[in-house]
This record gives sequence, C-alpha cells and structure tokens, in this order.
Amino acid sequence: SSLWGLTTCSAFLIIALYNLLVSPSRQSNLVLGLTLGLAVLTEYIAIVVVLAIGIFFFRRIKLHRLLQILLGALMPLLLYLFYHWTCFGTPWLPATFFNNPEFKEQTKAYGQFAGIDLQALLGLLISNRYGIFAHMPFLLLSLFGFWKWYKSRNDQALMWTLFSSIIIFLLINASFHGWHGGFVVGARYQIPVIPFYVLGLNFLPNKIRYTNLLSLLGVFSFVNMLVINSVTPIYVIKNSQHLGLYEYYLRFIASDISTRTYHVRLTFPDYKPIQDMHTFNFGELIGLQGLSTLIPFYLLTFLLLLLLRKILRENFS
Repeated sequence: SSLWGLTTCSAFLIIALYNLLVSPSRQSNLVLGLTLGLAVLTEYIAIVVVLAIGIFFFRRIKLHRLLQILLGALMPLLLYLFYHWTCFGTPWLPATFFNNPEFKEQTKAYGQFAGIDLQALLGLLISNRYGIFAHMPFLLLSLFGFWKWYKSRNDQALMWTLFSSIIIFLLINASFHGWHGGFVVGARYQIPVIPFYVLGLNFLPNKIRYTNLLSLLGVFSFVNMLVINSVTPIYVIKNSQHLGLYEYYLRFIASDISTRTYHVRLTFPDYKPIQDMHTFNFGELIGLQGLSTLIPFYLLTFLLLLLLRKILRENFS
C-alpha cells in the first residue's frame, strides 16, 4: 500500500473537531468517537489530541454524551486490540515496540525516544529542508493568532486543545531519533496538526495590514508547495547532499519537473509503461514538457479560485 497515514489522520481529526463543536446529537457524538478512534488507529500519536480534548472539554461533556462518544470509539478500539493481538501476540503494546532493529538505537527508550533534541526542534520549525515556518511561512501568523485568541477569552477549551496538541506533537517529534521522517522534504510527522495552526489564524486582528501580510505569506507558502510537489517530495532518496527548498527552486526553474522521482515500494511491476509513468501530472499525459506540464494545474487552480471567490461573496453578501 502507498496510502499515507499522516494525512488520513489529519482528515479524521478535522472531522472529529467539527463534531465536537456542533450542537451535540447522537449522530455527532458517535462520529466524534469514531473519528478520534480512527485517527489513533491511523497514527498512534493522535492520542495526544484525544487526551487534550478529554482534559480541556471535561466540564462541557456530560455523562450521556461521553457514553455515546465511547460507543462511537468502540469499533476502532476493538480493531486496535484485534490487530495487535494478531500481529504481536498482545493487544496492549503498539507496533512501535516491535520496530525493525535497524531503526532502533540502544541508548534510547524503546530504541526510539530520548530527551528533546534542540537541533531537531529547530529543524522542524525553521530549517530549509524540514521547517514548517520555512515551507509555510503564513503559519507564523498563527502564533500571534493564538495569543490574540487567548487574550479574547473566547472558547478557551478549544484554544488550549489545539495549542497544546501542536506543542506536544513538536516535542515528541523532536525526541524521536527518526524525527526527520526519512527520505522526505518537510516535517511530515507534524501533518496531523497542521490544520490546528490554521484555526489560530481566525483570531488575527481584522485590519488591512494583517490581511495583506497573510495574503503575501500565503502566496509564498503556496508557491513553495507547488515547487516541492512539481519536482517530487521524495527526491532526496537519490541525493544525500540534498539542499532542501533551495535546491527544489533551482530544479524547478531549470524545468526539472517530475524527472527524479522514486517509487515508494521496493517491488515494482516489470512493465515499461508503468515504469515510465509511475509518477506524472496531467500536462505530461497530453504531451507537454518541462514547466508547461503545469499549465492544466494552473487552469484548474484558477477555476477553483473563481469558484471560491463566488462562494465567499455569496456567504458575506
């Protein structure tokens, strides 16, 4: 399988938060429990968000609602117990306890965890290769947004749930010996809580200078992601001297689009059409080359932006 758990986990957490905040009903409570459970099944670290909700929403969740949430979480729990019992002979220890010895270090707890590595923490935040704020600079404003949220005293339970989850995700990631996430560009272990940063932006002051700054940083962030995905997010596997975002821009400008890709799994069909097109974009399918292969993407993006503009105008009119 080439399905990525981190983005799936993030989707489950977004659905869970929505059902946490809407008017309580049996359906929303069951979905809340189900999606939180599925998030943990997908990525164990999502238990951080579950615990944060339990701590900060403790007074707001009545007993009957809690029971419905637990009922929704029952199926993921049973799947968790069955899977671990079948694979590892015990339902209580997660799969990380049975990692490949090549990925363990004897000096670290369970071969993986130690004290917080400051270099790793800085790498996750600001480095050219992995830094959240280097790749998505608009998220810098979320720090100010969370501060304004805290000062507003508005829905503090949600604010602390989101902010504490972000901080704990970072600290756990920085204490893990594989904090970099392997052959990638970007802080992939932070993906589940990236939407939490975005929610903090909602409390930025409603002033033109903040709107303009957010728009400018948003454009930079969008272009960064466009460049990374156009060249390939796992290109580093073929280049141990990888220079991060800087190298991606150099290759993008040189029209080096999707030429240095690498299939995720070691087994690959011995079939030339698949080998030649195991990664591609729509432009390549219609015979375009280089940067021109991105023209269909630009057109689609433009149409989506027009649609978004129309929806926003209707909502605020």
